[in-house]
Amino acid sequence: MVDLTVTREINASTADVWAVLDDFGNLSWVPGTDNVEVIGEGAGMTRRLLIPGLDPIDEVLKSKDVAAKTFSYTIPKNSVIPFDDYQANVSVVSNGSNGAKVVWHCTFDEGDMAEADAEKMISGSYSMMLDALADKLGA
Repeated sequence: MVDLTVTREINASTADVWAVLDDFGNLSWVPGTDNVEVIGEGAGMTRRLLIPGLDPIDEVLKSKDVAAKTFSYTIPKNSVIPFDDYQANVSVVSNGSNGAKVVWHCTFDEGDMAEADAEKMISGSYSMMLDALADKLGA
């Protein structure tokens, strides 16, 4: 079982960071995710990433706490992310100096992939997304 956390300080207010992340179905700020299909709304909704050349990736919103600025989601096993029991939690907190800290935490069973390779794959994905978030916010 992999237990991975990627944290990023962003030079923007927690409110501004949360305003982007709160819209679970909108990934327009993430490179390569120009085509996202939203199925449903609220807890249980699915954002389906349609990336050319890849099978769709479904991410299912499990919970969201707007006041705490946190949400959780799962990714059912698919050919792109071939892990079992993928659970992720994202939170936005103050970094104590007028900025925000985003904490992206996940756990999953790496299956047939070497644990180090699985960690590298997911941490690279989260790092790319956090870079894009900082770019969007000019931070």
